[in-house]
Amino acid sequence: MKYSIFVPGRLCIIGEHSDWASNFDIYKGLAICATLDKGIYATFFKDNNIIISENNKIIINIEPNIINLKKYLSDDYLKYIVSSLIYMIENYNVLGINININKVTLPIKKGFASSTAIILTVIKSYNKTYNLDLKIEDEMRLALEIEKKIGSKLGMMDTICAMQKGTYLLNFKKNNIKINNIVVKNKFYFVFASLNSSKNTIGILNDLHNCYINNLDMQEFLGKENENYVNKAFLSLINGNANELGKIMNNYQKRFDEVMIKYSRYLKSPILHKLMNDKNLKIKSYGIKGVGSQGDGAVQILAKSLSDTLYIVNYLSKIYNIKADYCILGKQE
Repeated sequence: MKYSIFVPGRLCIIGEHSDWASNFDIYKGLAICATLDKGIYATFFKDNNIIISENNKIIINIEPNIINLKKYLSDDYLKYIVSSLIYMIENYNVLGINININKVTLPIKKGFASSTAIILTVIKSYNKTYNLDLKIEDEMRLALEIEKKIGSKLGMMDTICAMQKGTYLLNFKKNNIKINNIVVKNKFYFVFASLNSSKNTIGILNDLHNCYINNLDMQEFLGKENENYVNKAFLSLINGNANELGKIMNNYQKRFDEVMIKYSRYLKSPILHKLMNDKNLKIKSYGIKGVGSQGDGAVQILAKSLSDTLYIVNYLSKIYNIKADYCILGKQE
């Protein structure tokens, strides 16, 4: 039987990096994330071989053999798929599967958790095909374990891609996550876009991990200060106050820049800061900040209205040659 699946990307509204920082058990981590209607669309079914395709074009077709699969690990894109296949075969006594990735509407390597989304596509496909009875919490745990095997020092935040559409308050503590749905009052218009530049998530995480344990400023920012920002943002969402949320986003980004940029060259993000200082964007928005681990991967802009949203999307395309999209929080939640 053939099945269909959609795995969304996620937008971290505020609280990035506090997930992995909580693993040091100095402060708890808090973040607010929304799953997007952009992501990975795939179909899958049981097969004798392991067959991975993109738009029905086969890119892997081998016997379900770990030694053969390991040959693909050197490919920067395929390593996420292959690492997931290997993990499931080694740990769940599963074999062949046929996965066709029909469409990817999520920007890759830009801060929207695309790597975790593709890992979860494999996990969820095996879970359904082989009746593994894995709960969402199990899928999230496996995704984090696979990310770590690949070499990423991500925390639990990106595993929110296992969830369905919604806005969530995430509470992190030592590789554990508590998820609370946020009922968003009124509509919040978020424009998000890739910045057509490079982003080195692994480099950012390595740099920050290496200095976190001895850095009181970073600990304070990702701990107590972050908790204060997230709590205020939570109140803004449940009270429907977009203007206040925008101020919080701007203040958070200012502090992020003051505290964090100096510790990783990958966080300098000149394109992001150019947009943050664009007068026309400021007029049409309440707040502008980075996405995910930050850097020049992507930008998120809280627009003042739907018409301002459409203006910003067009403006980014016309002036910066940046293709943008948008989501509306509170519309269906």
